[in-house]
Amino acid sequence: MRDYTKIEAWKRSDDLTVAIYERTRTFPKEEIYGLTAQLRRAAYSVPANTPTNEISKFGLRNAKLSTLESFTSQFATRNW
Repeated sequence: MRDYTKIEAWKRSDDLTVAIYERTRTFPKEEIYGLTAQLRRAAYSVPANTPTNEISKFGLRNAKLSTLESFTSQFATRNW
C-alpha cells in the first residue's frame, strides 16, 4: 500500500478541508451545529476516505462504496 499523503487527491482535499475550517470560523455562532458542522463533516470525509480507498483495494465493492462516499461529500461541499 502506498503512502496516501502522496496522493494528489488527498493533498488537495486536505487543503480544501483546512480552507473550509478557516472560512467557517467566521460563520455566526448559532450555525455551529447546523451549516458549519455540515460543511466541516463533508469536507473532512474526503481526505478521511482516501486512505480507506487505498486499503479497500482488496475488496472492489468496499472500494467503490468508499469512493462513492468520498465523491458525495466532495459534491456536497462544493455546492455550499
